[in-house]
Amino acid sequence: MNIDAIRREAENFVREAEAITYRNHAGLTEGGGLAALHDRFPRVFGRESLAHVEASLAIAPEGPEKLRRELLRELLVHALIDRETDAVADELMAREAASRIELPDGSVLPYRSVPAEVARESARGRRRAIEAKHAEVLYGLDPLYREWWHRTRRACGALGHPDLAALVGETARVDLDALAASAMAFLRDTNDLYRDYLGWMVRRYLTLTLAELERHDLSHLFHFPNIQSTYPASDLVPLAGHTMSDIGLSLDAGGRITLDLEARKGKSSRAFCARLQIPQRIVLVILPRGGQDDYEAFFHELGHALHFAHVDAGLPFELRDLDDSSVTEAWAFTFQSLSSDPLWVATFLKEKPGKDFFRALKLAKLFLVRRYAAKIVYELDLWRAPALDDLPDRYAARLRAATGALYPVEGFLADVDPFFYVARYLRGWMLSSQIIETLRDRFDEGWFRRPPAGKWLRAKWQVGAMRAESLSRDLGCERLDAAALTREFLDLF
Repeated sequence: MNIDAIRREAENFVREAEAITYRNHAGLTEGGGLAALHDRFPRVFGRESLAHVEASLAIAPEGPEKLRRELLRELLVHALIDRETDAVADELMAREAASRIELPDGSVLPYRSVPAEVARESARGRRRAIEAKHAEVLYGLDPLYREWWHRTRRACGALGHPDLAALVGETARVDLDALAASAMAFLRDTNDLYRDYLGWMVRRYLTLTLAELERHDLSHLFHFPNIQSTYPASDLVPLAGHTMSDIGLSLDAGGRITLDLEARKGKSSRAFCARLQIPQRIVLVILPRGGQDDYEAFFHELGHALHFAHVDAGLPFELRDLDDSSVTEAWAFTFQSLSSDPLWVATFLKEKPGKDFFRALKLAKLFLVRRYAAKIVYELDLWRAPALDDLPDRYAARLRAATGALYPVEGFLADVDPFFYVARYLRGWMLSSQIIETLRDRFDEGWFRRPPAGKWLRAKWQVGAMRAESLSRDLGCERLDAAALTREFLDLF
């Protein structure tokens, strides 16, 4: 078997799969279509291809060629597991896109717009009603999620791995247990400051105590309705354009990035970046509504888009289209940080709010990081468990201990991304903190107004795929860990 033929088919498969996911989540179609790819790409979904790549990997020299084969192996492993789960995933996508929830007041919401609606809703009773209806939809989808979990476990076993944690650890070259231990240490190190400041905020803005908190309360609290006017929807895209101009970049990367800002039925309220053809065709999908969280989401996805759009087009497929996702998440988090950077706010929003303003924004980020720190510990339990009997309660307990809020047990499988993507986010936050410290050391606090910083970023992006540990070392850091991330919070509070 020819490895180049496998690579060519894998490249075509990646583009078609990305297009299907983009059309569904952008509200352009309600159907799935992932399962239909199996017959069209037999090399991608064939055990023989995986065996051939694994054999070639065993003799590959250290360097770019070995990384290419590692990334290709990871893609093929994921594809083989997806072959067993895509029919369920298609059904879940179709039902989520078509689902509506009806509230006691007669209003009807698309299922995918629920998170945004809960965040905006100031009436606690209505938030709770929306949350309850959302849980009802999840309860109806529960058999499909359970089937997805069972099929994933069986597929891992068929590939010679006892569970998904073992498979991801080997193919992604990530020590998940060590990462979970680091996450637990982060939770301990930030626990007191998180609970102290969160308690003050919920008393002041929600007139609640920590013991009364539910998930929907934090969604609304961290939507920051009292500062929405500071981040107007109409200014979002122009300000992003000005920011890119100051750093020597452009919002559309010379026509390679397209913004999908259109409101349409079935469009996900969660912003995302579709890499339809790297680096030539990147689509940033968002529903701009205004507010700090909207700015964060836009800049996060812009970080992804800029990264993908500046990859060297002449690189081989694996180094261009595949990656250690922790790296692209790090670039996304780096740009996301701009909307809560005091100097950026003063420069572009012409505002100089007090220290509590920025502490509140930093608390929102700390909540999110702590949530994911709890999730990786929970997901290791989930994928290593022989049965799901007590996992809903474990999920709610882990999340409540980390965030202080009561989580609905119905989300115990819906709140899980495939292939331990939780680890990519955590490693991405760690790496992003190291990147930001490096940018500030090299170009000062206003790095986002320095064209040399834009040149530095382009040089990092164009090399294509690399491991998070490699980029961390390239930044001059001793290791990829949570030290810089922890400093980010302890220094402010």
